[in-house]
Amino acid sequence: MYELRPTTKYRRDVRRLNNRGNDLELLMAAQDLLIQTGTLPDHPYKPHPLRGDYVNCIDAHIAPDWILIYELVDEGVIVLRRTGTHSDLFR
Repeated sequence: MYELRPTTKYRRDVRRLNNRGNDLELLMAAQDLLIQTGTLPDHPYKPHPLRGDYVNCIDAHIAPDWILIYELVDEGVIVLRRTGTHSDLFR
């Protein structure tokens, strides 16, 4: 089991997505997998490492234009950094 630690920006991102009407159940399913396994499967999430501002982080696709950025920081601890569309996160 892994512990998830959402950042303040992540919580704000989730509120924004909820206000837009996104299906947060998709995000909760991904979070459940992270809690259980510490990673997300290649299908359908396509996780891959990031560079630049998000070095050491992993980008996973919740939906075609909806991503989750997370980082494994300690043994058993995953920090949820950001979630949203590509334009929300990579301006």
